Amino acid sequence: MALVLKDRVKSTTTTTGTGTLTLGAAVAGFQDFSVIGDANTTYYTIQDSTTGDFEVGIGTYTASGTTLSRDTILSSSNTGSAVNFGVGEKAVFVTYPAERAVDTGGAQTLTNKTIDGASNTVTNIPLSTAVTGTLPVANGGTGLTSAGTLGNVLTSNGTTWASAALSGGSTSIVENLNTISSNKIITSGSNGMSVGSMTINTSVTLTIDSGQRYVVL
Repeated sequence: MALVLKDRVKSTTTTTGTGTLTLGAAVAGFQDFSVIGDANTTYYTIQDSTTGDFEVGIGTYTASGTTLSRDTILSSSNTGSAVNFGVGEKAVFVTYPAERAVDTGGAQTLTNKTIDGASNTVTNIPLSTAVTGTLPVANGGTGLTSAGTLGNVLTSNGTTWASAALSGGSTSIVENLNTISSNKIITSGSNGMSVGSMTINTSVTLTIDSGQRYVVL
């Protein structure tokens, strides 16, 4: 089972109540829900244009019977609970909910993802990860000073975060391990930096509070 998103997927349903939906054929000009794949999950919206009721959530598509379960409700016109839909035709379509956007001003969770991008850097992204993967090396970039400690940076030895002097101290070279093997938190008022590819071990969580930065050089 995987979370699958596809563009322009829209169907109708006449299912009532709060349970699993039986889906109709695709709306003209849209794809059928079958493109999600049997037993895969997706983000959905149900909309009743007559009553104004709506529901956004995570559901599982089942090919046999052409159904979509309503596993997790993210938001709805019923104060965030499953909507008890009445008779009549409702629209059902794949969406990308605001509740699961990466940068919403609070910490988010990325599961089994590879952090990548044109600049190969992780910067100013509030996230919490629990993955096996590699944080790529940045193309350039500058070190970040820790809050209130000019000339120092936050470093990790794979077990704990610490402040290490860049200049004017007794250490000329600061080393960091290339594996994050236990849970780490970069809290509000602090930033973090590592040099070289960083591997996050399975079931380990790296939490970066909203507004803080973690840069891999």
